Amino acid sequence: MRTLLFALGTAALVGCHAIKPVGPLADHLPAPKPAAPKTDPTPPPAVKPTPPSLPTALVTPGDVTDATAREAASKLTNELTADSKPSTNAPVTVSVSRVKGGIK
Repeated sequence: MRTLLFALGTAALVGCHAIKPVGPLADHLPAPKPAAPKTDPTPPPAVKPTPPSLPTALVTPGDVTDATAREAASKLTNELTADSKPSTNAPVTVSVSRVKGGIK
């Protein structure tokens, strides 16, 4: 009996906020949640693309020679070869080795 009275007294002091009345004899029902605001079905206006800018280096037909064309082709081939190689991924976990007895 003492335990029951102690539990009820402690619950009254703490203020049973987590306990809600249920059933047909409950004095009040929980307040209904407000409805979510309706959104406008029309999408926002699209962002206009920026006009294309001028290239940073203009190449004229007089700048292109047989040697520069081969050099540009070899640079492109080297770049494409480097891009096609798979990159090595770093390990996901770190391995830590420990010395017995600590560091001396």
